[in-house]
Amino acid sequence: MSTDNESTTTNSDTSDDSDSGGHCSTPDSDGEVAEEIAIISFGRKMDTAEEIESELGDRYEAIDIIEYHGEVFDEHWGEYDCFVGLMASGIAMRKTAHLLDDKWDDPAICVVDEELTWAIPITGGHHGANQVAQDLATMGAIPAMTTASRPPASRASRPRRRRWTPMSSTAARRSRQTSPCWMTNSAQWPVSMAHRRFSSATT
Repeated sequence: MSTDNESTTTNSDTSDDSDSGGHCSTPDSDGEVAEEIAIISFGRKMDTAEEIESELGDRYEAIDIIEYHGEVFDEHWGEYDCFVGLMASGIAMRKTAHLLDDKWDDPAICVVDEELTWAIPITGGHHGANQVAQDLATMGAIPAMTTASRPPASRASRPRRRRWTPMSSTAARRSRQTSPCWMTNSAQWPVSMAHRRFSSATT
């Protein structure tokens, strides 16, 4: 009897140890959990990096903030389970392309914009990047996960796509005559030529 009790106690202790820890408790579909992540950030975006660290700090064993420079990924490759790039996805891809070797061994990479609008897993979706993206979703970011083995949403739950119907030339002329349209340039895009052409067509 004492042997059974001891084995039961040992098993319960083991399960307690496995459940403890600071990292996120929700694994990806392959069962992997990122435990140590590094936030790679430009100096001007450090406030956002610190906000991420503060919000997600209790979900991981370690979160380090490292200021970006040209060789930052080379210097720290292999030290972390996942890199969170507070930068454009193109920068992260160009700076890590030559380091990628094996999908099972490479660290995961997830990029997020400064406004925490999008969280995009680039590599290692099932090895931590999807998990980090989902954690960033709790801060308002939209996780853009494209891994093929994720279960697809049911058709009923998918938002309906709005079909674009071309406007007839007669309707277009009537619309230009009765409903003036103004183009705004709040994002400072180079649309001045298009604006002039559109304005001349409506006058």
